[in-house]
Amino acid sequence: MLFTARNSIYGIRKLPEKIHDYSAERITSYLNLVDKIVKEKPKNFKTELSESKSALENYIAMLPNTPEHY
Repeated sequence: MLFTARNSIYGIRKLPEKIHDYSAERITSYLNLVDKIVKEKPKNFKTELSESKSALENYIAMLPNTPEHY
């Protein structure tokens, strides 16, 4: 947002560069955590399926017997 005379009438002012944006930092941290979890889940799942026959059988049992067409 550009700082103009109109903005000063409404009390809108540009934040100085030295003010730390803690909200953006929290959001970034949360998104990084979600990204890490999303990337780890498939790796862990693949490892579990390759190491455990019963896990693979359980996974196959959950799959539908016939393909569904939409």
